[in-house]
Amino acid sequence: MLVKQALALLIAAAALSVVIAAARPAAAQVPNQACPAGTLLFAYGDSAGCIKPGTNEVVVKCFRQKTCPSGWTGAGLPDERGYDLCCVPPAPPKQDSLEEMLNKNYPNRTCRWVGEAPVCNGKCPPDLPHGYPSKNGKGMPPGFGKPCWTGMKVYCCRFGPY
Repeated sequence: MLVKQALALLIAAAALSVVIAAARPAAAQVPNQACPAGTLLFAYGDSAGCIKPGTNEVVVKCFRQKTCPSGWTGAGLPDERGYDLCCVPPAPPKQDSLEEMLNKNYPNRTCRWVGEAPVCNGKCPPDLPHGYPSKNGKGMPPGFGKPCWTGMKVYCCRFGPY
């Protein structure tokens, strides 16, 4: 009799654990506007982030907020309190140093000096987003021209097919 009761309790406990596990919200992995291209939003309760599929490497972290801070992206998935998942903007990719850039064989690399002496306020235009500033052109690619009295010239580049 005692063995039957223990067995019944064990079966009831196992059934209860199945019900509890089923009641937990499932972790979701879906594409979302808050995540960079090629990543998926992973959310489980208040834990969330954008992950690389197949690796589970977190690329961007997300947090529950009433309103997303400026520059952050809302996932459009509010909870019962109205708090959305707000994802931090991803860090920009690291720019190669000038030496690395010059030594690599980039296809269709286009570069030019921006800024005019004597008052050099060089700023890279949008079509040449990678900038390498210099006041006098020493150790830089040719074409610098006259040195700056104030400010800097910038060697602006783009890489790849445009």
